[in-house]
Amino acid sequence: EEDIKGTLEPGKLADMIVLSDDLLTIDPERILDVVIEKTIVGGRVVFER
Repeated sequence: EEDIKGTLEPGKLADMIVLSDDLLTIDPERILDVVIEKTIVGGRVVFER
């Protein structure tokens, strides 16, 4: 499995979410307004807003 997991590279599987804003740079008062735009599981998009 290490040839398809472990790093973000073309051809490898990934579980991740894409958020509407960058949590590290957004005003802390706006964090509750951040939404999930996309969810990827096993390299496949399973949710997209």
